[in-house]
Amino acid sequence: MDIVRERVIKHIKLAQILANKYFNIPGASREEVLSEAQTALVKASMAYQEDKGPFTAFAGTVIRNALNSLYKKQLRQVQMIGKSLDETIHGATQFGTSVGNLGQNIQDMGEGILTKVSQRECLNKVVNAAQKLSEKEKNILILKSRGMSFAEIAKQLGISKQAIFKAWVKIKNTIKT
Repeated sequence: MDIVRERVIKHIKLAQILANKYFNIPGASREEVLSEAQTALVKASMAYQEDKGPFTAFAGTVIRNALNSLYKKQLRQVQMIGKSLDETIHGATQFGTSVGNLGQNIQDMGEGILTKVSQRECLNKVVNAAQKLSEKEKNILILKSRGMSFAEIAKQLGISKQAIFKAWVKIKNTIKT
């Protein structure tokens, strides 16, 4: 058992160096990544057989495999969270598909997972706030989300531009809260 401990102490820097290359694992802290690498080093030290080659190469492979497994596990968890958020948002659109389709305008431009989650949470707030609006206000929100001006909305709904503007101020205040 002393030889196992000696190997771990001697090669702890190897675990740290390899862990540094995996600090971008989604949803995993630096401490978790480092802990995973150190645990893999201990396992490698216990499983090592001298006739199989140098310990450093063996330990490096074991540590990389453990960190790759952690990466895959964390990625699956992040993907599951993203799917459940999508289902929540699409299930919350009770007043029509037009406002529900606002979520389709959020495009993946290479943003990170946190940005996507933040966008989905924001959209969810808008959808929940929109449920508190009257039918006229919902129609104004839908038409405004399509890029129409106040004048175009007023003409389509047959009411004054000032009435549209006042309703828009109320819509914005409802969404802010």
